[in-house]
Amino acid sequence: LPHGTMTWTQGLTAMCGYRLDEVGATYDWWIERVHPDERARVEARFQAAMADGHDFEADYRFRARDGHYLDVLSRGRFVRDTGGRPMRVVGSMADVSERKRGESVLRDSEARHRAVLESAMDAFVGMDHEGRLIEFNPAAERMFGHARAAVIGRDLAELIIPPSFRDAHRRGLARYLATGEHALLGGRVEVSAQRADGTEFPVELTVTAVKMEGPPAFNAYVRDLTEQKRADAARSSLEMQLQQAQKMEAVGRLAGGVAHDFNNLL
Repeated sequence: LPHGTMTWTQGLTAMCGYRLDEVGATYDWWIERVHPDERARVEARFQAAMADGHDFEADYRFRARDGHYLDVLSRGRFVRDTGGRPMRVVGSMADVSERKRGESVLRDSEARHRAVLESAMDAFVGMDHEGRLIEFNPAAERMFGHARAAVIGRDLAELIIPPSFRDAHRRGLARYLATGEHALLGGRVEVSAQRADGTEFPVELTVTAVKMEGPPAFNAYVRDLTEQKRADAARSSLEMQLQQAQKMEAVGRLAGGVAHDFNNLL
C-alpha cells in the first residue's frame, strides 16, 4: 500500500485474458479497468475500508482484455503494522457474471409475475400451510374490501370465509396436510365468501397447491359471481314471464277459436 504496487496470480489470465507479463503492477492499472460509472464508488469503498479497519468488499464491472466488461466481486483483508497502519491488502476477484445474469432473469420474472397479479381481473389469494395470507392482489382488495398491507400474515378464514364455513375450511386444510387428500384442489366450485363489511356473496373458487421444499402453500383464484347470479335471476324471471305470456296467448287463441265456432253455430 505505501508504494501502490499490485501482484496478480495466473487466475487473472484465465478470467480476464490478461497475460501476467503485460499487466501493470500498480493500483492505478486495476482501478483504471473498473467501469467508469462505478470507479468512484469502488475507490471510496476501498479508502473507507482501509481507514476504518474493515475488510474491503465491492461488486463492479471490470474490463477484460478483449474490451468487454465482467461482473466481478472483490474481497480484501488489510494487513497492518504494529502501529495499525495498513501495509498490504490480500484479496480475490471473482467473476459473478452468470450469477448477475441469473439475478436479472429472476428479477424480470418476478416483475412479470407481479404485473400479472396486479392486472388480473380475478382475485388472487395466497395462503401458507398455517392458513395465513401470503398474497392478496389488487382485485382481491377490491372484491373483499381489505387492504393488502392490513391482511398479509393474518388468518385467511377469519377475513374472507363466512363463519358457518370456517371449521370446514380448517378441517380440510388439516386433512390435506396429514394425508394429502383434498376435496377442492384443482377443480372449480361455487362457494360463499365474505366481504370486510360482513356481507356474504357467491364466488367461483379454484385452489391449487404449490409443492416446494418444506410445507406447501396454496393459491386461490376467486371470481365474484354476484353480477352473474343477478343476471341469471333476471333471465329466469324473463323466461317465466315469456312462458306465462305464451300460455296466455295459447288460452287466448283457444278462446278465440271457441268463440268463432260458437258464432258459426249461431
